[in-house]
Amino acid sequence: MNRLWLIAKSSIGKKELMALTGFCLIMFLAVHLFGNLNIFRGTEAFNWYAHKLHSLPLFVKLFELGLLAIGAIHVFFATVLVLQNLMARPHRYNFKKWEGGRSFGSWSMLVTGPYILLFVIFHLLHFTLMDKGGRNISSIVAERFQDPVWVAFYAISMVFVGLHVSHGFWSGFQTLGVENERRGELRSLGLLVSLVFAVTFGAIPVVVYGISNLLQ
Repeated sequence: MNRLWLIAKSSIGKKELMALTGFCLIMFLAVHLFGNLNIFRGTEAFNWYAHKLHSLPLFVKLFELGLLAIGAIHVFFATVLVLQNLMARPHRYNFKKWEGGRSFGSWSMLVTGPYILLFVIFHLLHFTLMDKGGRNISSIVAERFQDPVWVAFYAISMVFVGLHVSHGFWSGFQTLGVENERRGELRSLGLLVSLVFAVTFGAIPVVVYGISNLLQ
């Protein structure tokens, strides 16, 4: 416990914990995406997937609690590191040049991080935690995504997720000590992963909207 506390107190320790929890969240996104792809198979397949999850309440509850803890740790240390950086450099330049190795994903982390946190809260309130009134999740998804405002909001939100992952993926490996020589490969892989998440997750509301009877 003391060792963990010492790790959490150090700057590099905070970054390592952010990287590890970030990778856990990326793995959750991959699993969540795999499950949500059942939407493209129609109502029966998607409801079967949702029913299967609800048939394992203890497992799902433990998984949700673990995911909540991981997310809280990630957000907490991200906030601490940002505040430490701001206090270390209270006077910011009026014009900041792009540094070598910087990308739009890294530059936008201060925007995409808080946005994704708010989006997750919104998503939980309107899908996971809402009173479904005995309705199947497929009918709720179909109803939501027949509204073009919802479709646009979710599609744009997935762009934010992709931007966040594009930087977080490769920088996490760098933090955990992967050699600098592999930076280019990790950036390319991170970009690929982020594109898969952004395009596939973003396509779900668009397809449900475009094919009105997909989940009917």
